[in-house]
Amino acid sequence: GALVLLPWPLMHGWPAWGAAWGWLAGLGVLHTGLAYVVLYAGMARLGTGRIAVLQFVYPGTAVLVDWLVYGRALGPAQLAGVGLIAAALWTLRRRG
Repeated sequence: GALVLLPWPLMHGWPAWGAAWGWLAGLGVLHTGLAYVVLYAGMARLGTGRIAVLQFVYPGTAVLVDWLVYGRALGPAQLAGVGLIAAALWTLRRRG
């Protein structure tokens, strides 16, 4: 992904202020890094079916955090997506 986006800062310039770099590091290390640590730890303990469903928790959580923390309105597509994720998790939990 980084290689695909590399032309953007080369054409428009790199962020000059430190806060942008801090947020970028936070997203990369804390957000994405932690998500992968938890995912791979789960792979050692859970079955393939559970892991497949839990992969979809990530985008659903991002949409809900965007709404709760940043106050962005959820559109029909986001609501439908979160609903589908919730239904899949409910079904998975019900089946055991």
